[in-house]
Amino acid sequence: MGAFLTSLNAHRLLITSVMIAAKFMDDQCYNNAYYAKVGGVSTEEMNGLEMKFLFSLDFRLHVTTEVFRKYCLKIEREGSVVDNKTSHQIQGYRHRAGRRT
Repeated sequence: MGAFLTSLNAHRLLITSVMIAAKFMDDQCYNNAYYAKVGGVSTEEMNGLEMKFLFSLDFRLHVTTEVFRKYCLKIEREGSVVDNKTSHQIQGYRHRAGRRT
């Protein structure tokens, strides 16, 4: 069963990806306990998140420039969709609030 990204678990993905990127790019980095504390999770959970993340990527951490650009465009498009939805929700709220007064 796949996992879904939500506002309740996004910090776990963020701290895990930052930690793994630091380990991949730097010769010296903080240990998992440090990242766990920063991310508000236990060291045991941080260790598990790291393993799940790495196995999900088949330990392939190098990303080509082309692939990076492709995903940046996807994120930008998703951000535009969210911005449009939020804008419509705010306008709808203002419209409904205006009727009540």
